Amino acid sequence: MKNSTNKMKRQRVIKVVSYNPNWKKDYEFEAEKIKDIFKEIIIDIHHIGSTAIQEIKAKPIIDILVEVEDINKNEFHRKHGEVPKEVDIEGEYLYDAINHLMIDSVLREAGTQEFFSESNITPLTIVYEDFIDNYEETVIRILKFLEIANINQVKIAPPYFEKLADDLSEKWVQRFRKERQRKWENIGW
Repeated sequence: MKNSTNKMKRQRVIKVVSYNPNWKKDYEFEAEKIKDIFKEIIIDIHHIGSTAIQEIKAKPIIDILVEVEDINKNEFHRKHGEVPKEVDIEGEYLYDAINHLMIDSVLREAGTQEFFSESNITPLTIVYEDFIDNYEETVIRILKFLEIANINQVKIAPPYFEKLADDLSEKWVQRFRKERQRKWENIGW
């Protein structure tokens, strides 16, 4: 096709492969990491989905079901404004977990950007720290971007999110940054 306006829509391909006996080991490896994270509230972990069934073809994605005693006991479900539990996590730094999350977020951001580009959408970029540190200004920017009329009459509710980063998280960022680029000839960040 010579005309660039006639772009073909990219179709998502669902890959199904033959049974892999390593899926059980992969599940067990991930289950141990999950146990380390949820520790005392975990009841059981189950390998579910098609990769858990021997000798059938499946998408090569390990599905895991985690049973917990009371998910509301976990810090992820702390009520707004509630003071976080005092927990010593100094020694809980996990390079592999941080690296996984970084790669996952970069790939998701690339996929989102590709969607915007293919759809000719110009998104509004909001930096998380700006949103937390300058909440009202950021909300006003969003309202202007959306071309909401009578912005000066809009009552902006107090922020629901709280900045959770602290000195320890910054220490981990710097440690990860150094470890991630250890053998790089040209340091990127």
